[in-house]
Amino acid sequence: WSESLNAWAVTRYDDVVALLRDTRLTSGRGVPDSLGVTDGPLREIMDSWMMALDGPAHRRARALISRAFTPRAVEAMRPAIVHAAEHLVDGVQRSGGGDIVTGLAFALPMEVTRQLFGVDADTWDTEVVALFDPVRRSGEGWVSDMQRLADFLAGYVPHAGGTGLFSALQAPDDDGNILSEHEQ
Repeated sequence: WSESLNAWAVTRYDDVVALLRDTRLTSGRGVPDSLGVTDGPLREIMDSWMMALDGPAHRRARALISRAFTPRAVEAMRPAIVHAAEHLVDGVQRSGGGDIVTGLAFALPMEVTRQLFGVDADTWDTEVVALFDPVRRSGEGWVSDMQRLADFLAGYVPHAGGTGLFSALQAPDDDGNILSEHEQ
C-alpha cells in the first residue's frame, strides 16, 4: 500500500503479469472516476481510451489501431524520433545536466506527438505543453484544461482521405469496423 498514492503499488514482474491476466480485474472507468469526470464530452472521450476498455471492445480498438503502427510505419518514424531525442539530450548536456523526466521522458513523447499532429512548435507549446505545466496552466481546473486539449487536437485530425497515421487510423478494416471519432 502506498500512502502517497493512496493506492496499491504492484512492482514485482510476476505479480504485475498475474494481475494483468486476471479476468476478475478490469481497467474500467477508474481514470475519469478518480479525476471526478462524471459526464459530458470529456467523459465520453476518456471512456473511449484503450486503457479504459476491456475484453472484446479493447481487442477491437487494439486491432484497428495496430494497423497504423506497422513495422514499416514505425521504422519510417525512426529518423525523426532519433533526431528529436539527440536534440533533447544535447540540450540537457549543454545546460550541464538536469531533470531527465522534464528534459527527455516528458519532452520526447510530446515532440513525437507534436510531429504526428503536424502542429508548429510554438502553437504546441502554448496550446498543449502549457496545460501540463503547473506555472502556465489556465487555473480553470484539470477537467477544463483537458476539454480544451481535446478540442484543440480535434482540429488537427483530418476527417477523410489522405495518407499517414490518421488516415490509417480512420480506414475501415476488412470487416468494415472503424474507430469511433473519440477513439481516433
